[in-house]
Amino acid sequence: MFRELRAGRPVVVAGPLGQPGDLVVAAESVTTESVAFLVRHTSGFVCVALPGADCDRLRLPPMYPFSDDPARGRFTVTVDAAAGVSTGISAGDRALTIRLLGGAATTAADLVRPGHVVPCRVAEGGVLARPGAAEAASDLAAAAGLRPSAAYSAVVSTRYPGELARGAELAHFAARHGLAATSVDDLTAHLRGVAAA
Repeated sequence: MFRELRAGRPVVVAGPLGQPGDLVVAAESVTTESVAFLVRHTSGFVCVALPGADCDRLRLPPMYPFSDDPARGRFTVTVDAAAGVSTGISAGDRALTIRLLGGAATTAADLVRPGHVVPCRVAEGGVLARPGAAEAASDLAAAAGLRPSAAYSAVVSTRYPGELARGAELAHFAARHGLAATSVDDLTAHLRGVAAA
């Protein structure tokens, strides 16, 4: 799985306790092809998990400062790359923006606001503190030896139109496309084991 992430290929991550799952691609190795695949098979709402320090460094404030929902309150203003893109919405444009968000040398001036990519502030402590999609995406990238930033989007169901994929359907999706798969629960257990070792 970690080899897949380093190569810029998507992996399937099932949500905790049977919740919907996501496609995850490490930000610094994302490609136009991996973003195109992600958009084709997900809701198309492409988020990028970012540690709080990166959100602060890139001047990414909350999308709405007074959210009553802590989960939604972690989404920041949307962004596009400031240079090298056209409309910002194409797979190539979004891939460039995602790589910039994951880059250690990126500055706030390298991004324009608003845009077509949605950064999400990761909870301190990752999945061990909050078993969410953003935390799993960030922790997976870090476990692969990459910067703790990754694009993610919810996989849509082909069995139940208008719904998101979960459980057995996610497993079938991963097998059909030859993708590595894990779950938030398995990742949490793995990281707890590493921490205890």
